[in-house]
Amino acid sequence: MGGPDWLSDLFAGVMLLTAAYCVSRLVIAPRLHRRTEADVEVVHIAMGVVMAGMFVVALQFIPNGLAAAFFAAATIWFGYHAVIAFRQSANGWTGGHHALPHVVLSGAMFYMLVAGPTSMAAMTSMTQTMSTSVKFAPLGAILALLLFGIAIWYTNQLTSRETAAAFELAGLTSQAAPLPASAVPPAPAGSPVDAAEAAATGVDEPILAPRLAICCHIVMCVAMGYMLITML
Repeated sequence: MGGPDWLSDLFAGVMLLTAAYCVSRLVIAPRLHRRTEADVEVVHIAMGVVMAGMFVVALQFIPNGLAAAFFAAATIWFGYHAVIAFRQSANGWTGGHHALPHVVLSGAMFYMLVAGPTSMAAMTSMTQTMSTSVKFAPLGAILALLLFGIAIWYTNQLTSRETAAAFELAGLTSQAAPLPASAVPPAPAGSPVDAAEAAATGVDEPILAPRLAICCHIVMCVAMGYMLITML
């Protein structure tokens, strides 16, 4: 089945904007002494560009085989880190839950690239009915449900008091023993954290715009879930 043209154009535009924002995070974070997940940002950039080409044929320029190989490697990469986190954490879910959504996202991208037409050029648009039957359609439906569930989970992180907790549980906190909150003087609002001072006090650099980072995850999950449903 296919969706309306305007919705495909909208998703394509959002994908490109998300990819551009992820590029800006990689550039801005070091300058502001903030942390960001470089591997996640790179994968999101690739997802945004590739999915924009799936939604709108005029934006297709990345070879299907190259994209499939990239996302296969990304799936293995995040899967490896999820396993490591499970093994190193006293509570496997606490230590590895953050990597699992990226395993699903990368795996879903790989699935879409290999389960449909043999080339991205053959996917003339996600607004048209695909002439080639999708392989392993039940798997696509399961992935779509998982992605929508992950989007809901991420949305719940936005409403929590400590949004950064989603990243802290991912192993992005400082490896050094943190000082008590009462012993750390509060930094001026909006001012960058000095790296040397952070190392001396045991306080790691803060995460760059954690809520916006989570919004990127949500956007990717929703767009990919919609795309999977459209392919079925």
